[in-house]
Amino acid sequence: MVKYLALLFFLMNQNLAANSLFSIPQDVQATRIYWLTAGIGQGIESRYGHSILRVEDLASRQEYNFNWGVFDFSDPMLPLNFVRAKLLYWADNQSLGTILQIYRSRPLFMQEVHLSNAQKERFFAILHRELTPDRIHFWYHHFFKNCATIPLEYLNEALGGKLKEVFVKRPSGKTFRFYVLRNLAEPMPVGFVLNILMNSKIDYEINQWEEMFYPPKILEYLAKTPAYDDNLQPSSDQMLFSEAKEVLGRPQAIEAQLGEALDLNPYVLCFFVVLLASFLSLMFWSKGLASRIGEHFLAATISLWGLLSSALGLSMAIIWAFSHHLDGHHNWNLMLFWPLDFVLCLTMFRRKMNKFECYYLWLHVAGVFIYALVGLTGLTAQLVLPLIYQLAPVQLLCLLLRIWIASRALQELG
Repeated sequence: MVKYLALLFFLMNQNLAANSLFSIPQDVQATRIYWLTAGIGQGIESRYGHSILRVEDLASRQEYNFNWGVFDFSDPMLPLNFVRAKLLYWADNQSLGTILQIYRSRPLFMQEVHLSNAQKERFFAILHRELTPDRIHFWYHHFFKNCATIPLEYLNEALGGKLKEVFVKRPSGKTFRFYVLRNLAEPMPVGFVLNILMNSKIDYEINQWEEMFYPPKILEYLAKTPAYDDNLQPSSDQMLFSEAKEVLGRPQAIEAQLGEALDLNPYVLCFFVVLLASFLSLMFWSKGLASRIGEHFLAATISLWGLLSSALGLSMAIIWAFSHHLDGHHNWNLMLFWPLDFVLCLTMFRRKMNKFECYYLWLHVAGVFIYALVGLTGLTAQLVLPLIYQLAPVQLLCLLLRIWIASRALQELG
């Protein structure tokens, strides 16, 4: 019985291997391997660029273009699955014409990958193994499992781990948060929100191996890396990747759609709005109709801020509790934005507060000071200084103004 089960398992594996998206060429000398890098696009899904692996079999006149960035955009559960870190992607073999059509509005570069025949054989065997129906699907991760990291891992395996050995020793001088803030500066709310929702796991200095989650860095770094012989000795006259050539014949920078990282402009805007509201309320508090206008303007502004603060706090709590995105867990920004901050909305227009609301607001004031103290003294590894300087004052001002309004109401009644 055991023998029959073993035979059945063997035959199933053989069948899966036969159904691989990639057939190993008979003559590796008659093959060419290319790495395609698409530049930055305008859509949020294209803000990091894209990598595609191309293999040409000149003997059989076959070509393969493997794209590890395929997903079901029509899936209604897509946003929820992304938050839960359960976004299913898969690899697909696409025609060059399809690729040119998809990336027609973006710069697209091609580089030949220089491998020895033995290295090609290992690389092709890896592709044949990994592109079977039971292996092509994967859970996407923005930094560690994407269109660039997967084929890069296969290339590294074909080179006996040499690439990773070299690049993990080289600091990049950047963090993952740098790329989040710069590449997602547009559309503005995305970078603003992600900067708050992501924790210290994106704040350490990444090495160049980790940095190659970003396709333009593969294009840059591997064009400066020597090819290796079968003994893994670096070549003196050939690079692993050739010089990049524009496929579509349009000379554009690969990061042409990127501007400068926003200097937290949304935070400054929020601070300005709240200051303006408080100024108007103080200026017109005792001047008839103007005082009522100022009071309601202040109430509306603080209420809107309370909704935003509550939404951010609730989002961080939900991500921590239910998501597999570890870079959203144990977020120190929960000390600044509390899930129950909608209390500011519920109490603003009736002016008075009960004991619970009063204690809540004073406790939140203490939380803001603790948040700032920990951040300023470096007791947290999370980058919170920009928030301390620009958002913590907004939160503190809203809380104190709410308490002040309640105290004014009590004095009027007294």
